Amino acid sequence: MFLYGVSWAVVLLISLPQYAWTDVDGLHYKTFILLLIPTLLCGLWWAIYVTKNQNMIVINKTKSFLLEPDQYKEIYQKISLVAMTLNIPMPKIYFTNDTGINSLLVSNTKKESALIFSSHVIEKNDLDIIQNMAVFHLLDVQSRKNAFKTYVVALTTCFSVLFEALMKRVFKKKAFGFRLEKIQILLYPLRFVLLPLLAILIIFALYDRLIAPVLSLFCSPKDIFTQDKNAIKILQAPSKYINTLYMVQDNPRVLMFENGATFISCFQDPTNHLGLFKLAGCHPTIEERIHRIKSQFKVYFIYEKG
Repeated sequence: MFLYGVSWAVVLLISLPQYAWTDVDGLHYKTFILLLIPTLLCGLWWAIYVTKNQNMIVINKTKSFLLEPDQYKEIYQKISLVAMTLNIPMPKIYFTNDTGINSLLVSNTKKESALIFSSHVIEKNDLDIIQNMAVFHLLDVQSRKNAFKTYVVALTTCFSVLFEALMKRVFKKKAFGFRLEKIQILLYPLRFVLLPLLAILIIFALYDRLIAPVLSLFCSPKDIFTQDKNAIKILQAPSKYINTLYMVQDNPRVLMFENGATFISCFQDPTNHLGLFKLAGCHPTIEERIHRIKSQFKVYFIYEKG
């Protein structure tokens, strides 16, 4: 639908003086059909491609790197224990370079899942924080809604990935091996092709910023409360879980998690400073989550105080 809308916008701009919508000679009806068929085919191909590769699309988009098992044995042991408790396969563990404290779940099926932590969480090496986040995320692996979330994340980042890849390829001096000034005269006639292409790619890059907040409305904040509750039932340590929430509250921003609809699968929303995304409100605030935990697990806190 998005591709088709962009295509028709181009057609209308070209033929606007001729009042495209009032012509009765059938020319624009034929254009309508000619645009519809390839757009539908492209959309179908992309939907199938994303279905099969959505995990890798998100991992590439967040610029994540696989965590070496030999260097981080304790982390793998903790998460392996969580996976065994939940009776799910061991997820792959990745990290993305950032000073924020947050994590992301990527899981299209029960057999294929990945946890992505910010590098600050890994460097801090606080096993309680890592375990709390892992339990919260992996509880969602078994739900169909999580597969939908991962698909949405992959789908909304597709155009921005293409845009970024092309920009890096075209505008890096190393990619040419010679100076652009020498071929400036040859590139000048190509502006009629390059400028429209660049304009369309910019629109594609904005796609994830426009569509993602709308799609995130399908993700209910109530699910977060349920995951918190179930996670604490497994961990049996509400105080440690609340401490994790407080630490995340200080700095949940992870730049790579702000792209597309990625935030809907995060431990905490990293886009709460962005007005358009904030309106979506798929994540309750940390204060709301802590208040709900304290009201649901009063017995634990009374026992700890005693």
